[in-house]
Amino acid sequence: MVELEACQKLQNEVIKRNLCTLCGACLGICPYWVAYKGKVILREVCDLSQGRCHTFCSRISLDLDNISRTSFGVPYAWGELGTVRGVFMARSTDAIIRHRAQDSSVVTALTSFALDEGLIDSAVLILSEDKSFPKGVIASTRDDILKCAGSSYMATPMLEAFNRGAQDDSRRRTGVVGMPCQVLALAKMKTSTPQERSI
Repeated sequence: MVELEACQKLQNEVIKRNLCTLCGACLGICPYWVAYKGKVILREVCDLSQGRCHTFCSRISLDLDNISRTSFGVPYAWGELGTVRGVFMARSTDAIIRHRAQDSSVVTALTSFALDEGLIDSAVLILSEDKSFPKGVIASTRDDILKCAGSSYMATPMLEAFNRGAQDDSRRRTGVVGMPCQVLALAKMKTSTPQERSI
């Protein structure tokens, strides 16, 4: 039996079954996948039997215990909230952020704080420009973060920006504001072997 290439497996297991969440984990690392009008499309079949597009996809087999041990140092908590260190209510005190952002503005305020304090060098966020499809961008300044303030209610392949930005050595500490599917894909990237990261 001939083994399918990684991109064909991803096409059969996720894309054709309408399971793709448009997280973008397969984009920006492989020239064969592109985002077009809210869908991920396979332009051409590659010849790799194992590839990052398949390995990093959050819709394909997850080892939640391994991901939890790598990220939090404990086995996966099967409760409704998963591993929780605390639950808090908050609101930004920054008037500029509150004016630009949405609701309590906490995500924008925390991202800006992390950048100001040197905890991160940049952040992958979603930019929703007028009359265009939202896109993932790398924000390196407070102004960049403020441009991305607010919520986007459309699926966006933001991890494509992360994958492209990961090639820049000046962005060693990158924060990501993402949805569960995007965060799971990042966790799969983190727990993958060095060999899986390079193919």
